[in-house]
Amino acid sequence: MTIQTNPPVSEPPTQAARSWLISLVGFLLVAEAIYLITLFPALILLRLWELPDLSPNQLLPLQQTIETFRLQFVTQPEPAFLATWATGELMLSPGQAPAVIYPILGVILLPVSIFFLRGKRYGWTLAVLIQGTSLALALATYFRYQPNYTSLLLFICASLAFALNFHGVKTAYFPPEALSTAPDPMMET
Repeated sequence: MTIQTNPPVSEPPTQAARSWLISLVGFLLVAEAIYLITLFPALILLRLWELPDLSPNQLLPLQQTIETFRLQFVTQPEPAFLATWATGELMLSPGQAPAVIYPILGVILLPVSIFFLRGKRYGWTLAVLIQGTSLALALATYFRYQPNYTSLLLFICASLAFALNFHGVKTAYFPPEALSTAPDPMMET
């Protein structure tokens, strides 16, 4: 009687384990996207929180207030803000006006960060482009208006821009062997 042994079952090839640095940067990108999406609504809520106490006869009925509520950007914030709250208008100071763009960048950054976490090369490229855009916008807002929310945003954008350009992150998306086999544009004639 012969004993037959089963041949060893080869395991399916597993995907290379993702670096902890890639995971960290990816989750920081997701956190920044959530921060950018919630920044403008948070500024609106803070502005509403600072409203003066008005007597009931100065306030409009709730339904009429919802229908006539408008958002305006002004250059002279405080006197105009106090005067127009009773009519259902919310005016933002000039330093808060550029914050309208941040939720748009956050909505774009959310799927890009998922592409980054999935290991897509274009995810890294788009993440770098969005970081550069948000950093430039935050710098322009800081030097123009100096609102208090830009300090944290500048720190987040600058640190993620550096993190995206770490050697370990770049080589995960652009391996050296792939770059060495690419055709040299100077050699083509």
